Parts: sequence; structure tokens; C-alpha cells
Amino acid sequence: MRLMVVFWVWSACSLAAVHRTDVMLEPVGAIDGDSLLVVDLDNTVFESAQMLGSAQWFEYLLGTLKKNGLSAREAYQQALHQWVQIQNATEVRPVEASTPNFLRGLQTMGIRVMALSARPPEVARRTFEQLANVGVDFTRPSVFAKDLPMAFKRADALYTQGVLFADRLDKGGVLAAFFDRIQYRPKRVVYVDDQLQNVESVARAMKKIGVVFEGYRYGAADIRVKTFDPEVAELQMRYYGKILSDDAATQIRMLAE
Repeated sequence: MRLMVVFWVWSACSLAAVHRTDVMLEPVGAIDGDSLLVVDLDNTVFESAQMLGSAQWFEYLLGTLKKNGLSAREAYQQALHQWVQIQNATEVRPVEASTPNFLRGLQTMGIRVMALSARPPEVARRTFEQLANVGVDFTRPSVFAKDLPMAFKRADALYTQGVLFADRLDKGGVLAAFFDRIQYRPKRVVYVDDQLQNVESVARAMKKIGVVFEGYRYGAADIRVKTFDPEVAELQMRYYGKILSDDAATQIRMLAE
């Protein structure tokens, strides 16, 4: 079902329009030859093939570790360690089956497309394997042809092969810093992310550096976030050597009740 609404975000002394859509194709009306399309990865371009390893599983695990008494830093490090292990085993699928073709079509027309992800640089290799498996390549044409590591106080970021790995840093700040480092200013940034706070962050950063901005809070994966079942994910973790599908894990749980 096609859904788009528009709301307003207070951003750096001005109002910026941010759209809400469940359809990746929706931003096409805002894209022209002078635009840079920037997309998030998890729950935007692709998602874990099952609950275990998904973005919502990571947030659940992070919250559980904090409730168990770990500091925010310790909880993040432990959750990230487990998440990285699962990424090395799990497959991903496009959030929308049409997304890979949509991105390739824009690239064929000469539109620059890059990714801005909260993933840490340490999963870059595995991320590119997952992207290849769903038929997505951000290197043609790329914004910048070389690898560019960037050090910040809280964490390190890395741009490589068309993907900017921002880790837990502010996405807007990292993207603006990247543009500064490569001395690049697109006329317009069109940004798509499943997290509204990230869309707002990029909106503020682009306003600050004088780049026209169009933002989209993408909700195609919302239903799977809302129906996340930690018990199913726990069963999948128990059978970690061979990750169970959601259906198989649900059946095992029902038999055990």
C-alpha cells in the first residue's frame, strides 16, 4: 500500500519538510541530475532474513544488557560483539523486492547514490557481501573513489565503496564532515532512513552547510519491527550453528509450551 504524509521538523532556525513513506520509489520525484541520493542500510535497503540479527534484535539486546546493570558503553560493546557474530552467519533480503532495481536504475541514469549506515567500520567486508547478495552496488557512479577513514572523539567512521559507516556517531555530522573532507557540495541531498531521528540529524547538518535537503522517514519495515518476538530470536540464537527461520523457531516454541 502506498503511503506518504508530510510533517515538519524544527531544524537550525528553519522548518524543513520531512516525508513519511512506505515506498522506496517515492523519493524519485525529488531526484534530478544534481541530486545525491543517500540511503540507510538496515531496515531501509535490506533487512535480516529472520529476527535474529535484525536491527530490532540489536535494540532489544542492548536494552536487556542495560537492564542487567551494564553501563551504556559496556552494553553497546557487548551487543555489538554479538551482532557482528550473527552478521557473519546471517543472510539479508531487500526490504522491498523492487529496491535493488530502483537503485540500479538511478545509477544507470548517472544519479549518484551512496549509503549512510550506523554500522561500524569493522563489518564493512561482510556488509559488502550482503549488498552483493541482494544486487546492490554503491560504486557506480561513486561520490568518492578512495577509502576515507575519519576519526571522531566517540568513534571512528569510514567511507569505502560508496558506503559511509558512521557507527554510533551523529549521522548528519558525519555526512557533513565527509563532504568537507572530500571538498564536495551536492546541490541537493535526498535522504531515506527508517529512523526519524537520523532524518532530522541530516536535515540539520545540511541546513548548516547550505545544501538543499529532502528527507524521507521510511516505514516499509515497521510491521516487522512491531512484531519482533524476543523468544523466537532466543530460539534462533540457541540453534546458532544453523539459524532457524522465524517460522521454524515459532513452531519449536509452540511445541515446547
